[in-house]
Amino acid sequence: MPGRLVLGAAVVVLAVAVFCAGSVIAAIAPTTDILIVGRVVMGIGAAASEPGTLSMIRHLYPDRAERARSLGIWAAVSSLGLALGPLVGGLLVFGWSWRAIFWANVFFGALAFISAAIVLPESSDPVRGRFDLPGMFLGALALGSLTFAIILGETSGYRTWWIDLLFLSALVMAAAFVLAELRATNPVLNVRYFKKPAFPGLLR
Repeated sequence: MPGRLVLGAAVVVLAVAVFCAGSVIAAIAPTTDILIVGRVVMGIGAAASEPGTLSMIRHLYPDRAERARSLGIWAAVSSLGLALGPLVGGLLVFGWSWRAIFWANVFFGALAFISAAIVLPESSDPVRGRFDLPGMFLGALALGSLTFAIILGETSGYRTWWIDLLFLSALVMAAAFVLAELRATNPVLNVRYFKKPAFPGLLR
């Protein structure tokens, strides 16, 4: 029987709601700036929901064989969605307008919200721990600096001093992130897992 929505399930439901809210903002956006705001909100919701779905699979399927099969289905559906997304989006734009893409997100997001609220069980962790704020902060800085350096370097030139500074900042923040995770009680990413041969393969 489904239990209370706690932690994992609540994060998934809340993230889907944020994604739907961002889709509505984008769908009714009167200007490009508002459209960008909607896309940012959608990105936050999507980024929060995907890890939650993976964590819920562990609770829904405690048996290793069933869990492996479920993860395979999850990966297949994700790959199918990436392949069909541009095709379906093109059809919606051709048949109606670009706003139809975001209204479609609202429709399917609402279905996902209702399904998750009904089906997902309680997934509270009996072990209480603090959030790894230093790890989250340093990781975001490292990834953000690297991303902006790669994107802006194409137009400004990779030999520009501030582009090189962004690359250097990403390297320094990545090193600080690893050191912080080695000392953290509940790390965002347990870097010691990389010593296990099977773990890097799961990230590919």
